[in-house]
Amino acid sequence: MMDYEFLGNNLKRLLKEKSWSVKEFSKKSGIGERTIREIIQAKRRKIRMSTLYLLCTTLKTTMKELVGF
Repeated sequence: MMDYEFLGNNLKRLLKEKSWSVKEFSKKSGIGERTIREIIQAKRRKIRMSTLYLLCTTLKTTMKELVGF
């Protein structure tokens, strides 16, 4: 089962490390700003694998680092 708090905290940290705003990341990834904010705040409970893939590829990270598996 996914830990949404873990995912949100990691996404927030990775965006900060790259000095990207949510708006900038949205443009780079093709994921809506609202979706990104909801993931960061752990409010989004249904996240598609395609969205996780876009998060990882845009951030140049692994699924393990981002979500813990």
